[in-house]
Amino acid sequence: YDEGPTFMGATGGVAYSQSKLANILFTMELKDRLAASKKNIKAIVVHPGTSMTDLSRHFPWYVLLFLPVLKYVVSFDVSEPAEGAQASLMACTDPNVKAGDFLGPTGKGEETGPPGKVSSPEKASSKELCAKLWTLSEDKLGIKFDI
Repeated sequence: YDEGPTFMGATGGVAYSQSKLANILFTMELKDRLAASKKNIKAIVVHPGTSMTDLSRHFPWYVLLFLPVLKYVVSFDVSEPAEGAQASLMACTDPNVKAGDFLGPTGKGEETGPPGKVSSPEKASSKELCAKLWTLSEDKLGIKFDI
């Protein structure tokens, strides 16, 4: 990880997955820095689950060709974009949501369903990894994030 996140050289699903983990790590570090500075701001991680958006326009043609069949073979649920946005709305409006909460659909596989608190990836609990990504981000951008 010292060289930076591998999504800089990865493609497709691997890059997407790694970028999502980086979002979680960065947000967890932001949460800790906000708390240390006594700011009254909540950093919350949100994911939409599997939502039918235009993201698929970036899929290779062969994936697009088999996507309708794949849905039934793999058996995953897909929500409409408005349903996918519910966890974001919950993060903004629910007074019970706490800094560091990870919100998303609570249905099978966190693909669809009502929004709620969900479990975060194990790597997201690594304070060392969160801090390293924060520092790497500052270094790569050439700026200091003042909190």
